[in-house]
Amino acid sequence: MGRPPWVAPESVFLDYPKKSITTLAKEHSVARDTVKAFLLRGGVELRSLSCSLGTIPWTKKEVEHIRKRYEEDYESILDIAESMGVGYKAIRGILLRISVQLRNRNTKGLHKHSQETKDKIRDSRIGEKNPNHISRLTKARRKQLIAHLEKVRPKVRSKEANRKNSETRIRKGLSKGVNNPMSRPEVVKKWASHNGLKPNRQEKFLESILPKTYSINVDAKFVIGNKIPDFIDVKRKLIIELFGDYWHKDEDPKNLIHYYQQRGYRALVIWEHELHDKNLKTRIRRFTRRTK
Repeated sequence: MGRPPWVAPESVFLDYPKKSITTLAKEHSVARDTVKAFLLRGGVELRSLSCSLGTIPWTKKEVEHIRKRYEEDYESILDIAESMGVGYKAIRGILLRISVQLRNRNTKGLHKHSQETKDKIRDSRIGEKNPNHISRLTKARRKQLIAHLEKVRPKVRSKEANRKNSETRIRKGLSKGVNNPMSRPEVVKKWASHNGLKPNRQEKFLESILPKTYSINVDAKFVIGNKIPDFIDVKRKLIIELFGDYWHKDEDPKNLIHYYQQRGYRALVIWEHELHDKNLKTRIRRFTRRTK
């Protein structure tokens, strides 16, 4: 024998305006199609999937109540639907019908806050202490966090320690030294051309009082080692460097002079404050005429 036909109570007609067919089917332990067929035989106009207000007998008061719960109380569509005994699509359709901007959901299923809600949350927390601040953690949790940071945080060594470590590795044959691209003249020339270096006011002044045999070298036409000399006399292998009082205050001119000497050039270093010295021209002339 087949299953006896389902005798639906009259409450189904009364509950349908407020409950979905799926909810009614679960309550009466029957299939969804059975409830749907019963409603159609009774002449009930079923709600469409879009759930517009034209097919759902919601009152204005109920619609306003749904809007308030969603926008002001910040409840989710699913919570509103479950509390009212209707489907998710029904509540969503009502909100879309009255032009309510729905909140987006991210991958975790949480709603993104609107700017208005963010402002409300921020204002409500003014004056409160951050519960996640390290000072408010327990001693055990604080010790655990500090131990983790010490493992993750890279250890910073001083320049002197790095230099000693590098020299030790080179001496033991563990390393060939750092392959610094700026140690190659072609790379230095390319860097200078890309930066578009131009002579400053002090360099222009010094150029005006130098002998014509010197040429300014801001375009890095001549690179010695990895250094770009300011002024160079190529034929005599003479170099004049201009040191700014601020940028070169921690440098020793003797190191630069020795660097050029090792490469077959004689160098003269002029400080910025010496540009207006009365004996500057005489000093340059003596340097230029002096034999090797």
